[in-house]
Amino acid sequence: MIVDGLPFNSSMKVMTLDGSVIRDIESKGLSIDGDQIKWDGKNNKGEYITSGVYLLSIIGSNGKNTFEKITVVNSK
Repeated sequence: MIVDGLPFNSSMKVMTLDGSVIRDIESKGLSIDGDQIKWDGKNNKGEYITSGVYLLSIIGSNGKNTFEKITVVNSK
């Protein structure tokens, strides 16, 4: 998944609906990521997450926080 249109040097947290952080993703900088953050669907342990609804917390370099909700569907 690619989240684009982000402020410079943003980071993203993928969380369960109860607020547990399952993945932290830092921007690698404008020259590498541009205004995007990429997520491979895995948690911090490198395992694919299960199907469900998750929150994305986008944190800009200015400290402002934005939340979005996504649905993940895994087909095995």
